[in-house]
Amino acid sequence: MPQLHTTAPARAQDALPVAVARFDATLRLIAADEAWWHWLGLDACKNPPGSELRTLLARVPGAAGEERITTALLGGFGERLVIAGRQVEHRVRRAADGGFLWTVEDVSALSWIGGSGGGISQALRSLAGALADGVMILTPDLRTVFLSPGFVRLYDLPQSLTVPGTPLEALVRHRISRGERSLFQDPGKPEDDLVADRLEMYRQLGSSVDEELRPDGRVLEVRRVRLNDGVLVSLYTDVSQRVQTVRALRDQDERLTAILDSVQDAVVTFDDRGWLESWNRAAAALFGYGPDYPPQGLSIDDLMVDLPPGDTLAERVSGRGERHACRPDGSLRLVDWQCARLGPRGRTLWLATLYDMTERKAAEERLGRVQRLEAIGTLTGGIAHDFNNLLTVIQGNLQWLQEKAQDKPDVITIAQAAERAVRRGADLTQRLLAFGARQRLKPSAVLLHDLIKGLADLLSRSIDAGIRVQLQLMAGEPTVYADPRALDAALLNLCRNACDAMPSGGVLTLSTEADSAGIAITVRDTGEGMPPDVQARAFEPFFTTKAVGKGTGLGLSSVYGFVTQSGGAIGLVSAPGQGTEIRLVLPRPPGDAAPVPEPAPVIPVVLPTRRGTVLVVEPDPDVCAVALMHCADLGYTVLAAPDGRAALGLLDGPTALDALFVAHSLGGDPSGPQLVERALVRRPGLRVVVAIDIGRVPQVSNPAIMLVEKPYDRAALGKALAELG
Repeated sequence: MPQLHTTAPARAQDALPVAVARFDATLRLIAADEAWWHWLGLDACKNPPGSELRTLLARVPGAAGEERITTALLGGFGERLVIAGRQVEHRVRRAADGGFLWTVEDVSALSWIGGSGGGISQALRSLAGALADGVMILTPDLRTVFLSPGFVRLYDLPQSLTVPGTPLEALVRHRISRGERSLFQDPGKPEDDLVADRLEMYRQLGSSVDEELRPDGRVLEVRRVRLNDGVLVSLYTDVSQRVQTVRALRDQDERLTAILDSVQDAVVTFDDRGWLESWNRAAAALFGYGPDYPPQGLSIDDLMVDLPPGDTLAERVSGRGERHACRPDGSLRLVDWQCARLGPRGRTLWLATLYDMTERKAAEERLGRVQRLEAIGTLTGGIAHDFNNLLTVIQGNLQWLQEKAQDKPDVITIAQAAERAVRRGADLTQRLLAFGARQRLKPSAVLLHDLIKGLADLLSRSIDAGIRVQLQLMAGEPTVYADPRALDAALLNLCRNACDAMPSGGVLTLSTEADSAGIAITVRDTGEGMPPDVQARAFEPFFTTKAVGKGTGLGLSSVYGFVTQSGGAIGLVSAPGQGTEIRLVLPRPPGDAAPVPEPAPVIPVVLPTRRGTVLVVEPDPDVCAVALMHCADLGYTVLAAPDGRAALGLLDGPTALDALFVAHSLGGDPSGPQLVERALVRRPGLRVVVAIDIGRVPQVSNPAIMLVEKPYDRAALGKALAELG
């Protein structure tokens, strides 16, 4: 009789769930497949057809006794034997021709359930069939114990692959054949390599949770549990909807994060204990952290140093006010704090917005200082005008007194001392006007390095030997557009202040460098430095920290006014014990400006003796009296008018007039400039001298007009009248 051999390779026989042998009615072997021989551990070549069952059983380890087997064969039996470490179930039943069929099935995979497995396996099948999820149970050698109907649907398995004992390899190859290669790692590998990699992955798997993508776009969550005996239980759940929801939430969160990151204000959230949960980029920057630094682990008390006291967090953080944020380096930022509660109690989330006010506050303080200085400048300009009038009167009368007291030396001495006081008063007025940016400047292109080197040479011969002067000059020959005399005076002023700040000696440094707004000049000392309160008032007129009689408090203020009037900028940096640095930035000359050489010394000229009639127009009676006195002493016939209307009346009259001496500050209708204009129309050949306050320089292009600054003396007035011819 033919033997029951299968055509599958021997390697595949190990995977067959059932092995079969056929015996005749006398219990002699008719045929058996290779799997049956494998599971009984017998050699088919040594046991040809016709061999008695008794002989075969004697060679099977763990087989039952002859009588029991014979009895079982007559009535059929089911017996479990342990062969090669595996549980094998043997079943015998009578065939239709009177013979017997002996089947052998590997039930090791069911042993993890315990007992016979029949009822429990059925219960498992019933439970899995009711689940929407797929269930797969694999033996340690990767054969299926159970595939739930849901798993079969998820992977669209044919019926032939749902039989218990099917090797996992067959399922993997089925997936590849259905076009799922791209879902595997390294899909370009040969199929056998892909299968081997997949099987090795399953061998190494422990308990885990993964996601698996299906060709139709569904996402399966795979939860695997490795039991103690090596059995792998896998639960497959279609989580596509959940994944879509999570992705939508993630997209929404990313959009919200992008929106918050685009907001300039800092935004932080924290829980009811004060622990931060999130912040935007502005908050990370405000608190001195990188843009990707996670806020978790930080408390709101780590970031804010002056939250108000309170028994609860709500009392401390609620509301709005100015607070200080602290950075890791210890520096503080002034912020506008506003915080509110989000969500119901029990899961409280606090949302705080913080606006960085540090720069704005600093700008407001700077603006306030500038406005205060401008107001003081306006005030000092007005005061300087009155001072000039007073000084003009005093100087004129002192000059007259000296001439009348030639035979009284003691009177002359007193008058000369008073005259020196007038000159100091005029210098003081000049400084006031300089601070108010009202001084008379004649800007030109200045060779800066030549000026600084000359100043350094002067200082090296005049200052204390313990102070060393050093220059740090930029390359080239930079030029600035400024009044050279005023610039020289300003730098000398700064250098004197620097020397005064170094009573025990030190280093005075003058440096230059290019700046986007022009050329920067820095005067730096290594002296005592200034505290913040002194720095805040350093440019105010009459403010000084020097002893009484040692300074007027107008040094830095006049430098401030000069730089401002010249279209530049000035800054001060100082700290107690670390010296002071003052930086001036002056504009470059316009394209057609060239350096102006130092003017030649002025040679005194003898005043001409031309005589004539002068009309003096001055609203201040005392000043007018001095002007009349000077003109009379110069040999002129004089007339006086207190205002413009009276002057026009004289100009329109028959009186011959050779010159008009008018105060530029004349008010009313007409004003000083208007009176000059109308006078030249009425009398074209008239000579005009205009008395101006220092710094208030009108634009004059008419050669018939001369200017004289208050306070003026007789010589200055006579020179102006004489130069008109």
